[in-house]
Amino acid sequence: MARNDENLQLKITLEGFHPPVWRRIIVPGNMTLADLHTVIQIAFDWDDAHLHDFHETRALKRHYGPASDSDLANQVSEDKISVQSIITQSNLIYTYDFGDDWRHLIHLEDVLTMSGSQQITGPYCVTGRGASRLEDSRGEEDGEGAPFNKDRINSRLTAQFNANQQQTKQSQKVVLFPKQDQEEEAALELDLDPDHQEVDNFLKDNPEIVQSILNHRPLSKENQDKLGQFMIKQAINQDESHTTPITDADLTQRLTEISAKAPKAQHEAYQIIQAARLTEEQVKHVVQTILDNELVLSHVTDEAEHWIATRTHAAGLLENMLNRDEISEMVSNAILTVQQRRQIFDVATQYARKERVMLPVGWNDDLPPLSAALTLLGTAVNNDHYPKQRLTELAPTLISVFNNMHTPFYGTESETILNMLLELEESPQLTNAEFIKIIGSVADPVFYQPKSSPLQTMRARSWVQILLPLVLAIQGDPELDWLISDTLFKQVDDFYASQGVMLNRSLDY
Repeated sequence: MARNDENLQLKITLEGFHPPVWRRIIVPGNMTLADLHTVIQIAFDWDDAHLHDFHETRALKRHYGPASDSDLANQVSEDKISVQSIITQSNLIYTYDFGDDWRHLIHLEDVLTMSGSQQITGPYCVTGRGASRLEDSRGEEDGEGAPFNKDRINSRLTAQFNANQQQTKQSQKVVLFPKQDQEEEAALELDLDPDHQEVDNFLKDNPEIVQSILNHRPLSKENQDKLGQFMIKQAINQDESHTTPITDADLTQRLTEISAKAPKAQHEAYQIIQAARLTEEQVKHVVQTILDNELVLSHVTDEAEHWIATRTHAAGLLENMLNRDEISEMVSNAILTVQQRRQIFDVATQYARKERVMLPVGWNDDLPPLSAALTLLGTAVNNDHYPKQRLTELAPTLISVFNNMHTPFYGTESETILNMLLELEESPQLTNAEFIKIIGSVADPVFYQPKSSPLQTMRARSWVQILLPLVLAIQGDPELDWLISDTLFKQVDDFYASQGVMLNRSLDY
């Protein structure tokens, strides 16, 4: 039985396409196959206009489908079967439209245990790749549908599953409410505050959504998008209700303290800004102040404690502002200008290349300066506006990071670089060949030096700490070009061979 605090990370791949078409979805552990059917329909932009079923790859004769089809031989109703009861034992195949035979491979990547505010109550799309397909287009050259759009998928998922979360517990007949109570009842079903003016206005302006919610009817795609965007905005507003506004004068003073020669005061100012509820103009002001005063780069090689505090805190603020900008763009509009974003990308690259302090400083025992630099770079690389040219130029930055190493990684540097490379591997902007070129460009100077030394061996071992889990992660992806994992494994294999250790290449990773 699925625990209430468990969520499943699934990778769902539409078979038969290269480059691959897939979606990574997190769903509650107790989700039924019937609800997973709805998730897949939304994630791949299907219209739910044809029959479907599920079957296990280990038991091909056992099928799961709608209750109305349960009289079919070897088919079990999908309504009462949880995803977790099957997916932990076997991959699943979801087939949609028995004529076109669209087969989706469902693979369990991880079981996530979350609690409190982290726990999800509905499905959520993390990432994906590849455009959807048009209905009834099997075999047609122009069958490509809408491009992958994570925000649109999540808007529709949020709308659909919030609107229908009570459906299995209530009667399906039409419910009649007095006119004045309809918006209030709809708000309560969506777990929104009916007395909130924005909620009341939204529901009054959208009577079709209200009626769909009250009568448990599916929402149209347009209304799914509209309700989903509103729900996400309300969730962000709820988070902001727990933060405190800051005046412009106080913000300016705190930014001045970031560059003071008192590390503890710098750290306190940083924490206040991080936790503050900032207006759009204040977000721009924070970014512009850091950029204009070159708080990250002006003393990047100085190892005095207060200069280390200045640049690490300034980098942390840039990362935070970049995240705020991305969230704002998802629900309404971007905050930062194109120029500000471009300058942050420049600073992130230069800071990662130049930071040499690898151990934590007294006022911050958890975050070494190099970790701060790589965290900012990782946030920049994962930003939707990060240009392809910069992705292909990432190799010189990583080479500089390894060449600057004089002690082993102390903090989360390996994990940050690994996550960065995993995002690169999944980026639709890069081909497999371009990805391999980036990895190879780093490996050559790190691995293959004419004269080996203890320092060079330490750097090579640190690179292997990243490459080996990268190989394992990629080999677990059935759709990925085998050439990538074989190329990366050869680099790992060569390193261990130079140390007198022979790896068993035939191991099933």
